[in-house]
Amino acid sequence: MRNVKTAAAVALAVLAVGMATASQAQAAYIETLEQVGGDVVATGSGSIDLTDLTFNDSETSLSSIAPVVGEILLGSAVSEQVSTYGGATGPSNFGTGGLTFASSGTGAGVAISDESYIGVPLDYVSSSALGTSTATWAGTTLSALGVTVGTYTYTWGIGADADSFTLYAGVNPPAVPEPDSLVLLAAGLAWIALARLRDRESIW
Repeated sequence: MRNVKTAAAVALAVLAVGMATASQAQAAYIETLEQVGGDVVATGSGSIDLTDLTFNDSETSLSSIAPVVGEILLGSAVSEQVSTYGGATGPSNFGTGGLTFASSGTGAGVAISDESYIGVPLDYVSSSALGTSTATWAGTTLSALGVTVGTYTYTWGIGADADSFTLYAGVNPPAVPEPDSLVLLAAGLAWIALARLRDRESIW
């Protein structure tokens, strides 16, 4: 009986880990910056947890990139109203290029800058899904924009409120299993653990 109880505890623990992993996979903002033909295109999506960030102010910005200060703003290429928050930590730059405005863009304004600056739409609700935002710099290259190829991650918060913003500049992001798949995998592992321990119980 003790082994069955242990098996149940193991199964629940494995399932909990899987569900937590699935939750963490959702709680992040991912942005890619890549060469597409003769243009440079940035695309971002995900969610941002504002709980452990500090509100700074609201400002009007334009879709742009400034690698030397670690800044990139996606969204419509016309004036974007964003709320800015401080408290993130990460690399101070992702290259040596100065400010270059985007030729075009779509979606809501989302930004990262100066190690600790996070920008989100004015009416953004913390941790809610952000639609896809883009920005395009036509007729140029990553090199011409002064971008250093690499992966740049900014993090903030602790515990359940921990979150991140990752920029993949000129590199492909790793494949991430869908949250539902992670939960199913965890449930399968939990079932295997339970079955093995129950078999062991029947032997004794």
